[in-house]
Amino acid sequence: MKKPLLLLFIITIYITSFAQIDENKTNYYFETEYTENNDIIIKIKNPVSKYDFAKFELKITNKSENYIFFLQEECIFSYKEGNFMPKEAKHPLIIKPAGEKSPTLTVKGGTHFLTDNFEFIPNGIYTFPAEGNTAAAEDFHLPPNVNQFTAGNFKIKMLKIKKETDETVVKFECIYHGDKIGIVSPSMAVLKTENGKEWANVRSDMKLKILQKGDKTSFVIVFKIPGKITDMQFADMDIVWRNTFSETDLKKVEFESKNIKINYVKTK
Repeated sequence: MKKPLLLLFIITIYITSFAQIDENKTNYYFETEYTENNDIIIKIKNPVSKYDFAKFELKITNKSENYIFFLQEECIFSYKEGNFMPKEAKHPLIIKPAGEKSPTLTVKGGTHFLTDNFEFIPNGIYTFPAEGNTAAAEDFHLPPNVNQFTAGNFKIKMLKIKKETDETVVKFECIYHGDKIGIVSPSMAVLKTENGKEWANVRSDMKLKILQKGDKTSFVIVFKIPGKITDMQFADMDIVWRNTFSETDLKKVEFESKNIKINYVKTK
């Protein structure tokens, strides 16, 4: 007789606990701004929660001269029941100098997110300079006698080439094998002709390519020389890489945790 009564008691407690969860309720919290650090400002916008998740926009403003490298999966939502972290993003978030982005951070895993407050620890914020330590690469001869080469921890392969009288277009593929952050700056490459004169990459506004270990990217560089100076179809030329390939370390930026408090008026 005791076992059926015990089982009935457990079931009753379970049903009672489940019934206390309001699946339609939404908690709204106050927006919160953090103290500026290393010329970086972060702000929590539109924080909300339901019984099974919590989320908000994390506005990141970059007022520094460096790039921001953000890993959302390192952020922590801290509750009495434990700590929760957002799902790992497919790619790190990169924010250029004077840039701003607002990724949405969401945590799940449980039925206890309808709390009056919780702590948020904004980990995963790093910075790195636009130019790292140069990975030296030999000049790439045109017309090519090889189609791949290395520059430090970078492995580069030529995919396509088009040589016309007044224009040369070359497409490359690059893989980074290092343990730091690889930076590819295609606009740095120049073309040197037989007389020693150098010509800049026409695509001078190309964005940096930011790579982690094993990442792959491709880029196209374009050079133009008036036909009256030289016929690029037949000329011997070299691509000089300068600081096209470099790598750098990440510098972590620390922010203190903040208590995110419920907005009772908006919630009601």
